[in-house]
Amino acid sequence: MKLQVKTSDLVGRDAQVADIGSLSGAASVVFTMPKGGISGPINEGVNGSVIQLTDKQEPTAEDIAKNFDASREKLLDQQRQEAFSVFVDSIMDRYEKAGAITYSHKKPDTPLGN
Repeated sequence: MKLQVKTSDLVGRDAQVADIGSLSGAASVVFTMPKGGISGPINEGVNGSVIQLTDKQEPTAEDIAKNFDASREKLLDQQRQEAFSVFVDSIMDRYEKAGAITYSHKKPDTPLGN
């Protein structure tokens, strides 16, 4: 198939890899893969790729301890946002069913701003 095979050094979550781009996007799947694992197709716009993880470096106990508070706060914030989203959705559903919120499907006669 004449496909190019490329390798890179060990990279972190905030890294940019040639022809793949940022590893915070679709390619972030690489951080959940086991050593030796092969990803599914990753579409990064014009480029597509498949990643085979040949080496994986786990964080040391010192690294974990150093980043524990920040990671904990990030996870807690994520949970708070999810809980708030569920709360807002349930309130909106309840108000819609009670008739307290109605949506107009009528198109305005004149464009806004005129």
